[in-house]
Amino acid sequence: MTTLLDHAIDAAKRLPPDRQNSVAEALLALVENEAQPPFDIPPAGGEPAEEEILALMPTVMPSALPTKAEAAAWNRLSEEEQVRRYREALNQPGSSQGVDDTLQDIYARVLQRHGL
Repeated sequence: MTTLLDHAIDAAKRLPPDRQNSVAEALLALVENEAQPPFDIPPAGGEPAEEEILALMPTVMPSALPTKAEAAAWNRLSEEEQVRRYREALNQPGSSQGVDDTLQDIYARVLQRHGL
């Protein structure tokens, strides 16, 4: 185990039980998804202009279905800034509520919603 993962596990142990479960579920989902091919939903929109990417960088947040401009802006952020923004998104009210849906259930609904 890396030192960073060890620190993350120690930090998670100090959380209330419901938050520990949320962290555990997220970690397991990440690990399980490593063995599965990624969902192939291309970002929406045309090729973004440099100005559009730069304009999005200060406010872009993690998104399940980013536009090409949002994906380009996100990818230009440092890893540290991406982690900070993930934390911000996960600390929003309601983000720690569990659901019974699997990733495959969610993926199927996304495909259906977008007519894919």
